[in-house]
Amino acid sequence: PPPPPPRPPPPMEALAKGLTPKGAPREPVTPEKVEAQERANAEAQMVLRGALRFSACGAGVARGLYVQLLDLKLEVTPATFELMAESCIEANDLQSASDFLMRMEVMGHNPGNQLLDRVMELYLQQKRAQQDDESKGRTDAASPTEPDKALGAAAAVATSLAAPSGAA
Repeated sequence: PPPPPPRPPPPMEALAKGLTPKGAPREPVTPEKVEAQERANAEAQMVLRGALRFSACGAGVARGLYVQLLDLKLEVTPATFELMAESCIEANDLQSASDFLMRMEVMGHNPGNQLLDRVMELYLQQKRAQQDDESKGRTDAASPTEPDKALGAAAAVATSLAAPSGAA
């Protein structure tokens, strides 16, 4: 029989469940769990690198892998988070890229400057495109824009990383 059809990627709101913020109590870590986490993250990274080649599906793949890792109660490593955000950037999904940056920070990981720069570049591209549309009379300038909403998350991460360690 043919394989079942792929499930659609979950909405970003569903991904927030299961986050364990830095400092929160966690389950005891056994050698088996560490091995499972390393193996699952290595496999997720391999899939995400493949998804980078097919940019249109990158954000959906990243969200799906994130849910799978959460369902298995496995911690997502910084390298996996960065590839998830990169996949979203390649798919021009600013909201998802910003959400992954926020999740990284909640988990106690700091995204690299290059990744933050790429998210900001995506924001600027989308903002310019929106301004071009507005100048042609295609949108209502009174409502908040999608790039502006998504940038809020990315800017919060960048600001918190730039703040001195005692002020945040």
